[in-house]
Parts: sequence; C-alpha cells; structure tokens
Amino acid sequence: MSASEPIDALLQRVKAVIVRSHALFGFVFEFTVDGLGIMRGCPLFGSVRDESVLRDYFKPLGEQVLGASALRQNKSLPAAVREPFGTEPQEGHLYVAIQTQGMGVRAGVAVVYQAANDIRAASQLLELEAALDDSKAKKAVGGDGQLWFARLLESCEQQKKDAVLVAGYPPFLRFEGRLRALDATPLTAGDLAGVPDNTVPPIAEFTELPGLRAFDLRFGDLGRYRVAVLGLAEPLALVVTRLSETSVELDGCIHGWVPNTGGAWVEPLKQNLAGTRANALIVGGSPPFVWAADGLSPASHAPVLSDSEVAAFVSRLTGPSNRIRCLHGYEEFGLSLNGEHFRVAMFGQPPTIVLVLLRE
Repeated sequence: MSASEPIDALLQRVKAVIVRSHALFGFVFEFTVDGLGIMRGCPLFGSVRDESVLRDYFKPLGEQVLGASALRQNKSLPAAVREPFGTEPQEGHLYVAIQTQGMGVRAGVAVVYQAANDIRAASQLLELEAALDDSKAKKAVGGDGQLWFARLLESCEQQKKDAVLVAGYPPFLRFEGRLRALDATPLTAGDLAGVPDNTVPPIAEFTELPGLRAFDLRFGDLGRYRVAVLGLAEPLALVVTRLSETSVELDGCIHGWVPNTGGAWVEPLKQNLAGTRANALIVGGSPPFVWAADGLSPASHAPVLSDSEVAAFVSRLTGPSNRIRCLHGYEEFGLSLNGEHFRVAMFGQPPTIVLVLLRE
C-alpha cells in the first residue's frame, strides 16, 4: 500500500477479508503522529453485530495493536472473551490477528476469529496479510480463490458494475458498452473452477443448463450476486451480475427456455433482444444467452451451439483485418441486430471462443 493511500481504502480491504471469512469482527486503528496513541478506531462487522461487544473490545484490542506496533511485529495471539456473545460471561478463546507493519499508513488492524482449533485460521491470517500488502493485493488473482474473488466482488460493489471473467485474461468490469480490465494477473480455468468451493459457505446447489451452472450469493450485507459458470468440463468464463433486492429467484430465469433442434439461432436471439436493453453472450456448448438485470438466461427457441458454429458466425461477420485488438489481448468488432448496434468482445481463438455482445 502506498503512503498516500487513505485509511478508507484500508478499511475496504480489511472489510473484504472479514465478510468473506468466518471473522467475528475487526477494527482498523489509526495511530497518532507519534505512534503512541490511537486517534480513531473503526469497527468492522463480521458475524457479530452487537455494538456493546465492539465497545467492550475497542480499548483492549487497541492496546494490543499499539503494543505490537511498538515491538514492530505482526502478531497473532489468543484473547479471553465472552462466548457465546450476549449470554452469561464465559471464557472462550479467539484468535486476534494484528497487522502493524508494511501498510504505509499510521494504522494497525485487529481481526477476531472464533475457536482456536479452526483449521482455516492460518489461511485467514495469510489472507489478511496479502490484503494489506499492496504489491500482493494488486496481483492476488490466481493465488487464492477466496481472496481474489472477494476482491473482485468488492470492486463490483464499489463501482456498481457487473463482471466478466474469462480464462487466460484478467477480470473485466462492464461499463455501458465497454469492458475495463482490473489490474490483476490473468485467470486460469482452475481459478474459475475453484470459485464455488471457495465461497463462504461453499456453494452446494446449482441451477444447470447445457454448458452452464449458476448460483446466487451475497457479499456480506453489501450486495447480492448471480454467478454463471460457462463450460462444464473446464470452465471457460464466469459472468457475475449484481442483483437488486427485487430480482427473481434463480429458477425463474430458466423456465422460459424452449430449445430448438432445427439449427437456426441468430433470429431467435434477435427476437429475445428486441425491445430490451439486454446484452448477450455466445459460447460453444450452450444456447446463446441474453444478459439482463437478472443475469444470464438462454434465448428461447435457440439451439445449443457447437464451437464450430460460433466460429463460423464470427467468420461470416468479420475478418481479422476488421477486428481491433485490445490492450489485454481480446478483439473487438461491431455488430448490428434489429438495427441496434452492439460492440462484440471476442476472447480466445477458434474453435473455442467466447463472445460478449454489449449495446453501444
């Protein structure tokens, strides 16, 4: 983290660790200029939301952070607390992760976890260290499934945008007809495949279609998301859609699909897009998808496409000389459907390509 980065950015980083793990709560303490006192402390909710608990632990945790800072150490130590919270006082043990070095700001962090025998404790402490180290955090994609995906959702929430993840490329956010890459290393198929298992709790139930598995999740209390995993044998892409509180349940998005075995698919896709502001996604092994406010849904009366059909569609529309190669290696070209203009982002090379159609 650079010295100029504000405390607020640090709060967001620590919050991402807390809400995507089993942390009970945490604090970010800003030190005085001389480093001998605490100027302010911001509580960060986890599974414990009792403000009286946070008040009780503000001072003792702050003192421990100051002590660790004076020793110039990063420390992890047990603390006696009330357990369970809100009942008669009992002594229990929690782990307090305290990070004080290398953050570039006058601050310390305490994150409280349950049970000393939690086998995830060690990995959670490492995640905290990575999230607070700017040189690691910017390149966290591909390292740990839980951390990089949490950082992605944090970006989606801050920007109020959806995301497109394609194996072999960095993650992208969708901005009104354009994709913008995040500052991260390219994802692998293994990164994409690990997302359902690395959410907290792991995803146990999916809605399945040819070439797609979908599930809903919440990013703490901040937002609700629908994730579509494209490609079953080896994931090719993930589409992450921010949902509103009024969005329909996942099953409601697929009941309208009526497959067409006749082979025609462009016309059904046009009909599904007509009169909407929806975008689209096309990949072999699936029917073409309409991408709307509730996520991906298959275009009704469209067949499941093969890789060769998708590649042939691209070759009919445009040649390599008419495509623009973008900074991160994907290509773009224009497309008109029903008189409406789309910008098409093409990932991969024939025969396996992923097309994202975004309205201009």
